[in-house]
Amino acid sequence: FALGRARAGDARSVCDAMDEFAEASWAAQHAWSKAAGDSKSRVLCAALRGAVSGARILEIGTYCGYSALRMALELPGAEITSLEVDPTNVLIARNVAAMAGLAGRIQIWTGHS
Repeated sequence: FALGRARAGDARSVCDAMDEFAEASWAAQHAWSKAAGDSKSRVLCAALRGAVSGARILEIGTYCGYSALRMALELPGAEITSLEVDPTNVLIARNVAAMAGLAGRIQIWTGHS
């Protein structure tokens, strides 16, 4: 869904497409998405506003890579390393980061914290 609606190399459009998917599928079922979409992403971005330029961020629990994309958008000079235990989610998140054009700034590893 999201990769079909987003523009390659445009991280914001990838996040927007993922938000649209969450709204269309999860909200319609009165469920919540595990991704830090929309209102949850605003809290995440607000927390990052005091970070130093060029920060290095460690995320525990990648899921689909949405939070890593949001952090990369909020802090353009940051390097993000994300750990995910599920190898399937790692592949999905790596492809999402590549689609967004951020594979060089977001490293996603399989493993435990």
